[in-house]
Amino acid sequence: MKPEVAKPVQAKKYPPYLEGEAAWRAVERAELWLTEGKYLEVLDLLTHTDIAERQLYARATVATVVAWMRVPASMIAPLAPRHIFLHKRVGYLEFVVRDEPDNPRFVARLAEAYAYYPKRKAEARALLEDLAERGLMPDAFAYATLAQVRYDLGDRPGAREAIASCKKLDARKRLCSLTPQHLMPARALADETAAR
Repeated sequence: MKPEVAKPVQAKKYPPYLEGEAAWRAVERAELWLTEGKYLEVLDLLTHTDIAERQLYARATVATVVAWMRVPASMIAPLAPRHIFLHKRVGYLEFVVRDEPDNPRFVARLAEAYAYYPKRKAEARALLEDLAERGLMPDAFAYATLAQVRYDLGDRPGAREAIASCKKLDARKRLCSLTPQHLMPARALADETAAR
């Protein structure tokens, strides 16, 4: 009988550690990819990178949560159920907003997360209405989320108004004219208008 040979211990693999300019470039690339709809690329980049700077870490984590919110469910089903991931991350978004309450982008992303939950749609709407009233809506997705929560809460005219504002900011020319899986009642509103 052969004596057992101890297997070599494999060193634990940690994600690459980025700081300084390399970290800034990584986060800026991820944020650009979010605007281009490259959600899986964002997840691949940021879940395999360790960023030290506090401000950058917050931006990187928010970008990761946003990518999870927006990536098509069919692509992430093998990885993790979206609602479980979001439940764990909403608290982090709330922390980021408490830390930076005057950052419209972070507030809009928290509202986008709230919009997934029927019991929190009113909170999502309140956050976005406040941004809209102050002229601080950061992007088309913020208006897309506002349109969704207004529609879900029974404000059809308000939803149409948000869609019109969304279209003015939609650089991809797709977000506010099609119906993503989790946002935008644009098609339903268009059908409703055509039926009149």
